[in-house]
Amino acid sequence: MEIDPITATISSYLYPSAQVRNEGFERTRVPENSFTATIGNVPFGGFAVHDPAHNPAGHNIHNHFILKSLALTAPGGYVATISSHFTMDSANQRARRDMAQAADLVGAVRLPTKAFARVAGTDAVTDILILRKREEDREPAAGQDWIDTRPVPATDKDGGYTEIDVNAYFAAHPENILGALHVGHGMYNAETLEVRSSSGDAPLGQAVRERLAVITRDATEHGLALTATPESATTLDAATFDQGLLTAADARQNTALATLRYDAEHDGLQRFDGTRWVAHPARKGEVAETRQLLHLRDVSGALIRAQLDGLPAPDRDQLRGELNRTYDTYVARHGPINRFTWTNPAEITQAKHDQRMGKAEEKWRTSNAEDGVPYAGEVPMETRQGWEDKAWEPTTPSKRSPHLDGGIRNDPTFATVAALEVFDEETQTAAKAPIFSTDVVGPRPARTTAETVEAALAISLDETRTVDVDRIAALLGIDTAQAREALVGRVYPDTADPTLLIPAAEYLSGNVRTKLAQAQAAAAADPAYAANVDALGQVQPRTIEAAEIHQRPGVPWIPVSDYQQFVTEVLGARTVEVNYTLGQWSIDVPKYQRGTPLMTDTYGTDHASVVRPGDHQRVRVSRVDLQSGGGPGPHRRGVGPGG
Repeated sequence: MEIDPITATISSYLYPSAQVRNEGFERTRVPENSFTATIGNVPFGGFAVHDPAHNPAGHNIHNHFILKSLALTAPGGYVATISSHFTMDSANQRARRDMAQAADLVGAVRLPTKAFARVAGTDAVTDILILRKREEDREPAAGQDWIDTRPVPATDKDGGYTEIDVNAYFAAHPENILGALHVGHGMYNAETLEVRSSSGDAPLGQAVRERLAVITRDATEHGLALTATPESATTLDAATFDQGLLTAADARQNTALATLRYDAEHDGLQRFDGTRWVAHPARKGEVAETRQLLHLRDVSGALIRAQLDGLPAPDRDQLRGELNRTYDTYVARHGPINRFTWTNPAEITQAKHDQRMGKAEEKWRTSNAEDGVPYAGEVPMETRQGWEDKAWEPTTPSKRSPHLDGGIRNDPTFATVAALEVFDEETQTAAKAPIFSTDVVGPRPARTTAETVEAALAISLDETRTVDVDRIAALLGIDTAQAREALVGRVYPDTADPTLLIPAAEYLSGNVRTKLAQAQAAAAADPAYAANVDALGQVQPRTIEAAEIHQRPGVPWIPVSDYQQFVTEVLGARTVEVNYTLGQWSIDVPKYQRGTPLMTDTYGTDHASVVRPGDHQRVRVSRVDLQSGGGPGPHRRGVGPGG
């Protein structure tokens, strides 16, 4: 991996059989455990690079790249890198702890201050670090004291002696420091470490070879030799991929509606309609690409399930290798999954404008119809002007992705396929998502302890949906009797089954009046339910008076009998038929009972009674002219069914 394009090009000519990637290491997406050895010179900087796959903790770039190198190296493999001395000497141990969780330190050599002055123009103190990726079933090697720092003697600017903190490894192995330690002063008079070599020292190259020879000999003696082989690393070879690790669509349980699968017998696609697989129409050209996308879906889905189920690393690595191979093949042939093109809508012509105006007017007249007849009057000026403005507005450009027209875009798991890329819409380029390199999910860790009884209760409910006193006691490290005592006020026994405990949040909600009556009856026979009665008594709502209840006529939760009673008692009808069908009410009163003053004056008009047979339509209030005695009468409000 080389970020500089010129250097990358030169490297590709010098090593034509090697794969040279012109990219930043933070963007490299290859399966973990892919290499038997990783060698590099990591960049140094006091900043973090965004890489959610291998730097979720936000380490500085040099530590980030070392940790990522370890992730990409197979168990038993070596990571040999040159890094700033701050990796080993930093007072903050967080990065070294993360490294120690994955690897053992084989050895380290501290180079003189000016080791890279000629080739890199820097006087920084650097270390050669050799780490061995630890196997999953192996304990950390003994004597791995490289997390802490220790004070060691060093010369100061006045020629005297002082102390400076260095890594405990170098404190124990001063022979691996190729020079004398000296404390200098940098910016703002801050202390800086220098390693000064003397004229009598061996040439640097020879000194490094001698120290590395000793380190590798000791590593072999202590079981830290390089044991990773190409066979143990993750493979991208399709010939060795175990198809049995995939779960095909037709083998799934509870297959989701509209799931697609490839039909090998007919070289076509099938869609699950909820009960069976049916042929899905697609053009021949669409079938081939959709088949590749479906394979990506199946492999990525199997990889996610393998992570959630906690399958062994070799199984996950094999799936990840197949995912990389399949995706690389697809992109080389078709391009990114999320690619699209923009439509270029035509300019609005006068004919198109007139068509839009006609549709807008037709819709407006229909929406303002009277008794089912479209409105035929004048269109308000401001309304017509609004149509005019919208009619000239250009059509909004839209995205087109014809390669998804084979039906994959409607597959319920297509989101997983689309998420395989980090896609840049501006440049139409894609980068692999973190899943191509590392696990993005994992099995839920087993919870063995809880700090509080509330936490233990929540764990019990999450795991068993019940209040398991034995489980709560185990989480808290107490006996069952103590657990029951701690749960007082947090759970209550069921009045129907005293062995069943109900969480307080559930028990003290709902119909608490009925629950209180049940608890009082149970307490009369068993004093153990007294706590239930006390707790329920404190959450009883106040009684609401009838005058405080307000409702709008027509709400469906009021029983039909109440509407009948209302029409009978308030409107004075003796015979009433009320029905509620398909979301609509109808109230029928015989004609001879609809002419009462209550119906035509108090709650209606001479023009329209408040109820009419089968009148279930929306009521509209409109301005009408009511005549009396043959002459024009005063304007009054008329109430009647709206059309």
